[in-house]
Amino acid sequence: MNSTAGFLDLLFILLLATLGLLSESVRLSAVDLAPATAGGGGVSAVSADDVAVLAVAADHLRYDGQAYGHVNDLPDAARPGPAGTLLIVPTDDTVPHQAVITAWSDATARGWATALGVRLDEGAE
Repeated sequence: MNSTAGFLDLLFILLLATLGLLSESVRLSAVDLAPATAGGGGVSAVSADDVAVLAVAADHLRYDGQAYGHVNDLPDAARPGPAGTLLIVPTDDTVPHQAVITAWSDATARGWATALGVRLDEGAE
């Protein structure tokens, strides 16, 4: 019985040694990535006459001075005109990304022309 246990120990040691040698022979390389910057390549000009702004807060939406719980609660009059766009903008930096994307997705599902906007800090260019 001792020879069987010794043989299994030897096999285990050889397995670990093989894995150690293989880990040294396989090199993993990283891919260089450049993080996206706000406005980098996705900037488009919009005329103030063609835009309706929907402000997204953490717990509600604001449109035309009124608070709404969801995009589906917005009146049909909130739909932008034929050449218009509903610009969806977070109210501040604490708004979760998911809240903005959900508002955009719901407005798009209603058939409205939508665009995502960013809130710039005062003095920023």
